[in-house]
Amino acid sequence: MLQWTAGAKPGKAFKRKRTDDDVTEQKKKYEVTRTRGFKPHWKNDRQWLQFDEKSSVMVCTYCKDNNKSNNFAKGTSNFRLEAIQAHENSQQHKTASLVSTRPAAEKSEAAKAVVKLKAHEYDRMNVLFRNAHAIAKHHLAFKFYPILCQLDKAKGLDVGETYLNDKKAREFVHHIANVSRSQVNELLDASKFISVTCDGTSDFTGDEYESLYVRTSISGKVTDSFFCLGTAESACALDIFSFIKSTFEREDRTSNTDLWTKIVGFGSDGASNMQGKRSGVAAHLREENPEIVIIHCLAHRLELAFKDAIKQIGNRLYEKTTTLLLGWFKIKKSIIIFLLQNIH
Repeated sequence: MLQWTAGAKPGKAFKRKRTDDDVTEQKKKYEVTRTRGFKPHWKNDRQWLQFDEKSSVMVCTYCKDNNKSNNFAKGTSNFRLEAIQAHENSQQHKTASLVSTRPAAEKSEAAKAVVKLKAHEYDRMNVLFRNAHAIAKHHLAFKFYPILCQLDKAKGLDVGETYLNDKKAREFVHHIANVSRSQVNELLDASKFISVTCDGTSDFTGDEYESLYVRTSISGKVTDSFFCLGTAESACALDIFSFIKSTFEREDRTSNTDLWTKIVGFGSDGASNMQGKRSGVAAHLREENPEIVIIHCLAHRLELAFKDAIKQIGNRLYEKTTTLLLGWFKIKKSIIIFLLQNIH
């Protein structure tokens, strides 16, 4: 009709009101074509927010340092301010923030006082442990431990008023032994092979003991270590062999490493129960490992050779010297005990 009417113009269409569905659809289309990225101003007043340019992810340092399990701790590429605000208000972030922003405890006056107290206590215990170690090292009775502590007091050392009895000395020696044993075990666990030296000994009561030493090499460094002191059921070869095997296979070790299979060498004196080719300890070891190297102790062989040489020439000087040295060894402990008892 308008084309037949002069000056007539078409009217404007009424503006249609957009519904929620229309707005949502428009946002979806916008998000498809939009490229999101990290905005540097997001870090304002957010010290915890960091951007890893290499991985192109946002990271929360508080949550990462405290091993939290969320996307910001691992790194997220959800570059939206709403995501940052949601994480900022999360309970995990608040907990991590309290821990990370807490003042360092070691800087407080109370902490410094505790450190000084611990250092003073450490110095005390250091003296007491050394006294206990000296008692064990020189084969003295634990009853002499309080005497050593009194001597330290006389020297002006601060040993405190506690842990000054023989029961604590025994406890200190027990802990020292555990630390030493763990160090040897770690050494043997790291080694590929072990050589064992076994010798018999006896205490002042006459009880027989077997002492075991081990030699190994790690990165070309040869190390000799004391391993064990124990009692076999008897002095026969089979019982000594069983003692050695059970010692290396015992279940109280912290590591599961089988030390028994690492033994490649064995050394001892020339006694028949040790070096016997048919029924000695060496023979039982060969049954377990035919490739094992058996060595007659060089020191024992030298001693026997020297004795034979002296006997052939009829020189009694050796016997007199041996008697003198053995007598001196036996009275040495008595002299030390006498001196300790008379110290004021």
